[in-house]
This record gives sequence, C-alpha cells and structure tokens, in this order.
Amino acid sequence: MVEEVVVVRRHFRADVSKSAEFQLADNAAYVQSIIDCVLEIPEFQGSDHIRRYFKPAVEGGRSIIFATAHWGNYLKTFNLIGNSFPEGAKFVALRGDRWNDDEDRLWAEINRRSVNSIYIHRVLDRGSLIKVIRDLKAGVNAFLLFDLFSKFGKTAPLRIFEWEVNFTNRWIDMAYKSGSIVCLLKPISLHRQAPQVHSVMDAIGFSAAGSFMDACMSSCAKCLEELILEDPDFWFMWKDLDQYMSLPIQTDRDAFD
Repeated sequence: MVEEVVVVRRHFRADVSKSAEFQLADNAAYVQSIIDCVLEIPEFQGSDHIRRYFKPAVEGGRSIIFATAHWGNYLKTFNLIGNSFPEGAKFVALRGDRWNDDEDRLWAEINRRSVNSIYIHRVLDRGSLIKVIRDLKAGVNAFLLFDLFSKFGKTAPLRIFEWEVNFTNRWIDMAYKSGSIVCLLKPISLHRQAPQVHSVMDAIGFSAAGSFMDACMSSCAKCLEELILEDPDFWFMWKDLDQYMSLPIQTDRDAFD
C-alpha cells in the first residue's frame, strides 16, 4: 500500500502521461463521433444489465443521482445509463464551465438520438437550483462529476490518501432535500468496458442531513481512491490540485516517516 501511495504522490507533480493521452484521445473521439452523427454508437441502445439493476428504483418513481469523478470515459458511461432507462425518462446534467461551441451540438445530438431527454444545469447558476430540486422530486435523474473545487460552490474537506482536499457538496444537499438516491460509479475506460456501481446511498434512509452528507462524502473519497489506484493516469484533475488544497513541500520518504 505504501508503494502504491508513493506512485500516486508522484502524479501530483507529473506531466500528462502517454496513458492519460490515450484515454483523453478516446474521450475526444467519442464526443466527436456523437457530434458527427456516427451511426454505430452502441451506448444509444442502452444496457439490459443496467435496466434490471435500477428497475426497482425506476418503478418506485425514485430519482437517482449518478455521480463519478473526472476519470476514464464518464460521458460514455452517462450516455449508456441514460439510454438504459425506460422511454420518456428525464435527466439533468450538472455541468461546470462550457468547454466550446461544440458542447451545444453534443447535447442536441444526444437528445435527438435518445428516447429520453436531458437538459443542462450550470452549477454556477445559483438561481435555478430550486428548479433542479423540484425536478428531482418529480423523478428527474441527474448526472454529475463530484470532484469539483470551490469555484463551483461551497465545499467540505475530505481525506484522499494522506491529503485533505475540498470538494463541492451542494449537490448532496440537493439530493437530501429531494429524497433522491445517490449512486457512485466507476466509469467505463480503456480498461473497463462497462460501468460498475461503487456504492449507493438513499436519502430517505437518513434521518439527518448531516449523516447523509458524511456518508456521501466518505463514499466519494473511497471511490476516487479506488479509481486512482486502479489507474492514476485516468484521473484528469491532477493539474487542478492547487484549486483543491495547498500541498506541503516534502519528499516521498518524508510522507511516511
């Protein structure tokens, strides 16, 4: 375990690796294939396994918030899940910054090809949070990436390996207020052909918002640690770590003395 964490520490100072470049290139190619209306994109057919797994929640009219980290191919993961729900299901994607003009074309094409619908909520738009909570209460599902920093809202500290980082947590408040189910995912990647459920927290099962917050944040930390240990190159937020925390200057040996 010590050796694994030393390897992880080196990524705090490393440039983008070849492995990361391959995964990022695969992600970009997937986005472009949707924008270019390529016909053979299997995720638009959905997954029978996902349909069966979430059938009880869907039949119970529950909203599910699917959350993961900036790791692997999270768009492919979300697209597969969104097309595995019954026809007419609705989703909201909680998004940070707009990356370029092609983003509108991407979401338009996803909506055109899917039997379900998705709209975008920009997390910096505080004024429409009430609408999102109302939609979640009405059974709209959500997609989000949990490893965002203070620019995108209020944060809370949690432990990732030996470091204290600060991730946004307003979405957990929204989940609790709307009585939603939170499902943390391990995304599809170059090495994983199907998403895996990491953990599930049901807001209705918690009598206090604080307990639900703690459970979700703890699970987020564990999920990210497992993903980083699986392949640290596939986590794309190394370059933004100064937004999460201030790292002390120390050697790898110092970290374990």
